[in-house]
Amino acid sequence: MVLTSMFLSKTYISFLILFLLTGFSSGAPEQELGYSKALLQEGFTFKGPAAAFPRQKKYEISFSATLYSASLIAIELQGLPGSNPKASGYYVALWQGTQIEDRYRSQAQQLIQLDSQEGSFVFELSEGINNKDYIIGLGIDDKDSTSFCSTVIIPKDQPLYIPVSDTYAFSSSVTLVKIGTNSLIAAYRTPAFNLPAMNQNWIALFQGPFTANTFKGRNLIIRQNIPGNINEGMAAINNIEGGLMPEQYYTLVYGMGYASTDSNSTYNIIAATEFQVPGNKE
Repeated sequence: MVLTSMFLSKTYISFLILFLLTGFSSGAPEQELGYSKALLQEGFTFKGPAAAFPRQKKYEISFSATLYSASLIAIELQGLPGSNPKASGYYVALWQGTQIEDRYRSQAQQLIQLDSQEGSFVFELSEGINNKDYIIGLGIDDKDSTSFCSTVIIPKDQPLYIPVSDTYAFSSSVTLVKIGTNSLIAAYRTPAFNLPAMNQNWIALFQGPFTANTFKGRNLIIRQNIPGNINEGMAAINNIEGGLMPEQYYTLVYGMGYASTDSNSTYNIIAATEFQVPGNKE
């Protein structure tokens, strides 16, 4: 009995030491790390201490689709905070296949008549769909035939009354992947059809959190066009006036085209991410 007790005591002490060395970190909530689950899913890797990288709050435009008949598709829209789909000219378009194209090549299209960022409507098709693959694209400007930011594929044999699986949905996104004193690097993802430079895509940095005023260009620090025509990649912002101040909040956004002839317009935002610059270590 004495030998058994001594063995158990030694085993317990060894286990306790191991737990103290490793247990606390392995059980830390994921949101306390310097990167989000979304970034891990997208394959980004940060080097250096995770705690030195700011947490992010991401905003995207997404929608779901449910077939009720060959000509009626129920849509649930989740927009950006402060957005107005009707006033902005949001619309949906449908093509046969699994790739979106120019709006004018679509089989059907319909303006979205919602005055709030979230809501539902029915996409009514004059020509019903067959038992084939189809794709719905959501555009943010009815005056721009290529401003599609989100898609949902309706797969062949999709049953009625059941929402299409999220695995068939895509939403454009922007993510902060590198931050410096006067610069940053953003990663972006848009639909495969999109040609960022040709379609006048851009990124912009704002001071403060994302609000309805962001669409109006309030607190804009810098805005610049995406130089290439690959639908996903990275872009740098250099020479940030005044620098990125420790402990201050900023919003990084991605936009498509211009809402007017004003090349400085920031109205057509399709994705955003908020972050707080880490404080200085004393």
